[in-house]
Amino acid sequence: MASTSRIVTLGLATLAGVAALVWQPAQAQTTCRTTAWSGVTGAPVASDPGNVANFKRYSGLCGLSPAATGPSFVEESVKHVGEGGAETPFRARFFVYTGISAGSPVVFRALDGSNNPVVSATYNRSTQNFTFNVAGVASAVNTANNSAPANKWVEVRVKYQTGTPFTATTRHLGVATNTTPTANVGSAVVESVRLGLVSGTATGNLYFDEYEASRAVADGPDVFSLLCRGDADGSGQYDFGDIFAVIDEYQRAQGVSTLSFAPGQPDIDQNGLAELSDIFGVVDAYQAVQVGGQGCALAVNQ
Repeated sequence: MASTSRIVTLGLATLAGVAALVWQPAQAQTTCRTTAWSGVTGAPVASDPGNVANFKRYSGLCGLSPAATGPSFVEESVKHVGEGGAETPFRARFFVYTGISAGSPVVFRALDGSNNPVVSATYNRSTQNFTFNVAGVASAVNTANNSAPANKWVEVRVKYQTGTPFTATTRHLGVATNTTPTANVGSAVVESVRLGLVSGTATGNLYFDEYEASRAVADGPDVFSLLCRGDADGSGQYDFGDIFAVIDEYQRAQGVSTLSFAPGQPDIDQNGLAELSDIFGVVDAYQAVQVGGQGCALAVNQ
C-alpha cells in the first residue's frame, strides 16, 4: 500500500526525466485489501466502516488497522530501492489515528537492505507525541508533548537524506509541529518500509491511511497529495458537494445504510467520528471561502 485508501494496485512513475517520484495504489472500487503491499505480517486488516463497525479511515473508502497484538504491519520492499542517499532524499507521509489508551509502539520503520532500522517513528501515548530514531544520530528527536493528541488523526512526515539533517513534522487540525534538526545522519539508505504495529505494545486500536513516499529534492505543497480537512467530496475545494457528502456520511453513521460514504475527507475535526460537528465545520469552511477565506489550496488545512 502506498495509501490505505488507494489499496488495489501500485502505480510507479517513470524515473526518466522525473525529479520527484511519488507512488501510490489506485483507488479501491469495492474491496479493501493489502495485496498492493509486497508483504504482510500479523494479519492487519484493510476495511471500511461499512464492513467493520467503528472502523476508521481518513480519506476515500478504506483504511488499515493492525491487529491489537503485534507485530502486525504491511511492508513494501519492491518500490523502495536505495532511497535517501546523497542524490535524493527519502520522504514519507502517512496519517495515523492515535486510538490507543496505553503503550509506545513503533508505527513506522524504514529499513536498509539488511533489515536494519534507518528511521523509526514511535507514538508515545503518555506524552501524546512522536519520537524518531534515526541511523547515525546519537539521540532520538521528538515533537512537542501533546502535539499528537490521543484518539485523533495526525499526519506524520519524515525526510531522510545521508549527509543532511533529519527532519520530521506532525500535523493535527492544520497545526504543524517540527522536530529540531539534528546532526547529519549516517550513510544507510532505505530499501523497505513497514507501517502498522511494527514493534512494541499498545492497548487499543491504531488506524492508518494515505501513505505516500517521494524522492522530491525540494520541499513544497506538491510533494504529497493535499488532503484537505472537510473536503468531503474530494473536489479540492469547499463547495456544496462537501456539505451534501458529509451529511450523507453522518446519516450513514446513524444507520441509513442506503447512503454513501464520502469519497474525500469528511472528518474535518479529525476525531475519527462522523458527527454533527463535522457538518457544522464544513458549512463554516464553505461560508468562510464565500467571504474571502482560505480554501483547500493551503497545506495548513490538511
